[in-house]
Amino acid sequence: MTNIVIIGTVHKNTKKYTGDTLYQILVDIEPSCILEELSDEFYTESGELKKARNTESQEDYALNKYEKLKAIKIKLYDIYNRQEQIRNIQLFKNYKDLFTDINRLLKKKALSENETKTINDAYEAMKKRDRFIRQNQCRRINSIDLDKIIIDKNAKWDRVVKEVLPYNEILKKYSSFCKADNKFWDERTAAMVQNILNKSKNERTVVVLAGVEHRPELFMLLKLGEKKNDITIMEYWEYLGRERSLTNASTL
Repeated sequence: MTNIVIIGTVHKNTKKYTGDTLYQILVDIEPSCILEELSDEFYTESGELKKARNTESQEDYALNKYEKLKAIKIKLYDIYNRQEQIRNIQLFKNYKDLFTDINRLLKKKALSENETKTINDAYEAMKKRDRFIRQNQCRRINSIDLDKIIIDKNAKWDRVVKEVLPYNEILKKYSSFCKADNKFWDERTAAMVQNILNKSKNERTVVVLAGVEHRPELFMLLKLGEKKNDITIMEYWEYLGRERSLTNASTL
């Protein structure tokens, strides 16, 4: 039986959730292996680091610090050629252009009442997510509370993609891009799940560092396969609570 502990990360430090927060959680868990959501551009196929991590990122700071404390296996679990696929669909440029056009139309009041409401609902959901991350500590960020907010945000943005973009003369040019991005996201999620399962075999306790946007799907899909794959999926605080209980029981 392998314990898989999923820790939702926010990539950039907040006042209440920093790289040091994450580092201390790793120290407390003492995993036998850590799976990192990092592009394969950073590692060789044998797992050796070939490109320095960006230590401004929450995860990389914590991992660099933890590696100095003890030798640890760190493996990648993201989809192969992630960056190449991102470049192929021009993900960052297209989203920047899309939001620029949406905001311009909102400012000009050039959208219908229904279009405006659908877009504003999605924007409010995005702000709610950002506010929650900014205001809460790691424990609450790693809970169903944020998962629900992200699921709601995704559903509201999906309405924009399906109900606004295809029917607006200015925005419909982004429909094919959004479909490609959704397809890439689904393929990426499926690859992540399979890679986590493959790379967790024969390990005692595996920590999976997952951006909070990925966390809800990864947690749900891996949880569904617990019995089949002989794994236990846990929150970090759930795992630590269980370990403390077992330790206390052993001293009685």
